[in-house]
Amino acid sequence: MPEKKLFSLAETADLVGLSLTTIRRWSASGKLPTIHFSKRTVRVSLSVIDSMIANGLPDKYDQRVELC
Repeated sequence: MPEKKLFSLAETADLVGLSLTTIRRWSASGKLPTIHFSKRTVRVSLSVIDSMIANGLPDKYDQRVELC
C-alpha cells in the first residue's frame, strides 16, 4: 500500500498539535501552503507537514506557495 502523501486540514492539525481553526486560518491567509481540489476539498502535502515539524511554526510560512 502506498504511503499517504496528502492530508486533510483536520489530519494536519492533529499531526502538528494545533487546532483545526488555526490550520484553517493559516490556509486562508496563505501561511500554510495547501492544495485545493474544490472549494471544500483542501489538502496539505506530507512535505509541508514535515517541514512544519522540523522547522517550527508559523514564521516559516510567510508566503503562499503554489504546488504543481
